[in-house]
Amino acid sequence: MRSWILIPADNEKAIGSAAGTGAEAVVIDLARPLRAAQQATARIAATTWLRLHREQLVAQRKFERWVRIPALGTPHWRDDLDAAMDGSPHGIVLSHCRGADDIRQLASVLYEYEDRLGLAANITRIMPELGSTPAGALTIRRLADELHPRVSALTWDAVGLAHAIGALGRGRSAVIVGDSRQMPPTSIAQTGSADDDETTDADAEAAPRDEESILTECLRAW
Repeated sequence: MRSWILIPADNEKAIGSAAGTGAEAVVIDLARPLRAAQQATARIAATTWLRLHREQLVAQRKFERWVRIPALGTPHWRDDLDAAMDGSPHGIVLSHCRGADDIRQLASVLYEYEDRLGLAANITRIMPELGSTPAGALTIRRLADELHPRVSALTWDAVGLAHAIGALGRGRSAVIVGDSRQMPPTSIAQTGSADDDETTDADAEAAPRDEESILTECLRAW
C-alpha cells in the first residue's frame, strides 16, 4: 500500500471524512494521551467507524482499517485493544514497540480475540512502531531475524528516538530534512477539539510524546 493516513480517534470531523481521503489505509489513533472521559468517547468513535466501514459498498475505492494502540504495559492498552477488535480491523499499529517480545505478546492476545469473535486465526496483522528509544532501536536486528508471521510492515519513530537521546542538542550543527506536506496531507487529520488543552500533567507524563513530523517540530523551535 502506498498511502496511509493517521486519524485522531477524538476528532469527530476527521473520522467523518476519513473514508473520502483516498488513502489506501486509514489508521484510527487511540494512542494519543487523553483524559479518561475523552478516551472513552474516542474508543466508542473508533469502534463505530470500524464497524460502519467493514463492508465498503459506498466507498470510491476500498481501503484497509487499522488502529494504533498505546504501548504494552501502559495502563489502558487492553481497553483500547478491546475497542479496536470490536470493529474487526485489518491490523493493529503497536506504538512504542520495545521488540520481539512485545509483538509475541500482542499476537497471543489477538489470537484470543479472534477465537472469541469468530474471526479467522491470524487474520489481524501487526505493524510495530519501532525505535522510540535507544533500547528499542537496538532490538531491530533481533526482530528482523525472528519476524512474527503477523507482522506485515514496520514503521519507525524517529522523533521519539531523537527525544530519547537528545540528538539535536548534542551536535554542534544539524541538517534537518523532511517534507512539510507529509501524511497527514490535509487538515482533517488534525485534532480540532477545544478540550485537548485539558489533558492533565499526569496524563502527559504517563504517555509517550507524539509528534506528526520532526520537520514541523524543528520549524517551531527555530
